[in-house]
Amino acid sequence: MIMAHYSSNRGTRNRTNINVKNDLDVHYWASELGVDQKALTAAVRKVGPSIRKVREHLKMGGGLNERDDVVR
Repeated sequence: MIMAHYSSNRGTRNRTNINVKNDLDVHYWASELGVDQKALTAAVRKVGPSIRKVREHLKMGGGLNERDDVVR
């Protein structure tokens, strides 16, 4: 019997990069950073997938909520 391979998103979330090809990742990081998914995707296109760089970019543009200034 051949079993289908299903990728699982249940593992630990990558805490250094945002994968914009993964809807769950985009949803999680948009919520975590306090921006909509479109703004998050645009930021990743501009500065790359590094969460640190995306966070800095969004802060410069005023896209982050004040609660997100705390380093997690």
